[in-house]
Amino acid sequence: MLGNIRPDLQLDVLNQLANPRFVLADTIDIWIETQRDKLGEVMRRADLLVVNDTESAKLTGESNVIVAYPVTELRDPTGAGDSFAGALLGYLASTGSTDFASLKQAMVYGTAVASLTVEAFSTDRLAKAGCREIRARRKELLKLIKA
Repeated sequence: MLGNIRPDLQLDVLNQLANPRFVLADTIDIWIETQRDKLGEVMRRADLLVVNDTESAKLTGESNVIVAYPVTELRDPTGAGDSFAGALLGYLASTGSTDFASLKQAMVYGTAVASLTVEAFSTDRLAKAGCREIRARRKELLKLIKA
């Protein structure tokens, strides 16, 4: 995973990798505004890009983003993107696959974990949830998106 460090540094990391199996890139508003060309190069070399709604709007000019899980106890969004990416990559690593079906399932797990993350400060809510609650939230989310 290429974190939200400057895109020129992300490219330095990519240039050091002989044959990366799967590259997930992340960014923040400032790099979209100040290093858009370099970020574009990172995006072309990445397999997946993780952005929030604001970053998506800045990259695409579109602002119609549908919320995937209706969180009722929003306390602190800090770390939601990192939780999403970590759960997504964890799922992919556990399956050993990065095909489309695996990516879809990984995104569901990532969304479930991120939705728990925003319900408390720091990692408190996520730590209390554990695997059972993550699986339950995943199941709820699947019902919502299949309806």
